[in-house]
Amino acid sequence: MTAARPPERILAISLAGAGDTLLATPVLRELRTAFPTAAIDVLTMQGAVPREVLDGNPCVSTWLHFDFLREGRARSVAFCLSLRRRAYDLSLTLMPQNRIEYN
Repeated sequence: MTAARPPERILAISLAGAGDTLLATPVLRELRTAFPTAAIDVLTMQGAVPREVLDGNPCVSTWLHFDFLREGRARSVAFCLSLRRRAYDLSLTLMPQNRIEYN
């Protein structure tokens, strides 16, 4: 049996808000430690404040922003399909929410 290859592209999803994004930064550090060569992208739904939280974080390769609530269903589906084309090996939701809008 061969060992599974480590992920090369990781998507961390933090839709809830700036505070939750800040609280999730230790997870990003652990991901970077576990997968030092992986590209780690972070998707947020809010704009300016999460960007400030993540700006300069050496664990983050790319910050992605998309406001699913404002963009509507059709554009949201199109954005999700664009994420799928990026071929992430691993994705995780950093702060799961029970609001239907985030699901």
